[in-house]
Order: sequence, then structure tokens, then C-alpha cells
Amino acid sequence: MLINIIRISIILGITIIFSFLFIEEISKLEILQYENDKIVIHSSVLEKENEQLKLKIEALKKDKAYIEIIARQELGMIKEGEKIIKFTK
Repeated sequence: MLINIIRISIILGITIIFSFLFIEEISKLEILQYENDKIVIHSSVLEKENEQLKLKIEALKKDKAYIEIIARQELGMIKEGEKIIKFTK
């Protein structure tokens, strides 16, 4: 009878230890899955940005009107003979 109690206690102790280890590993797995999801989303965002940049590069190579818009808006350039008029308040 005492041997059965010892066996049951040992089995119960081992079960409890493995349960805690298993729960800890599940928590680690959930954290890793969350991090993986964030990386996948970030990768998707970067892929979309990359595609937009490719389109912009193609437009800069071929579309003269687009080049002019960029030159005027982002670089402050003007055509020969044009004048810049600045308004003050």
C-alpha cells in the first residue's frame, strides 16, 4: 500500500512538472507566433511600398509630365523664363 502511494506521488509529481514545462513552452510558442505574424505583416507592407517605388521609378524613366511635377514640387525647379512669385501675409 505504501509503495502504491509512493508510485502515485512520483507519477503525480512528474505529471505536474511536465505540465508546468509544457505550459511554459506553449507560452513561448505563442510569443514566437505573434512575432512571426508581425514580421509577415511588416513584410507585406514593405512589398507594397517596393511595388509603389517600382512604379514611381518607371514613371520617372518614361513620363515627362510626371518628371516635371516632381521637379517642381519636390525640387522647387522652374522652367527657363518662368518667375517665382512669393506671397507674404
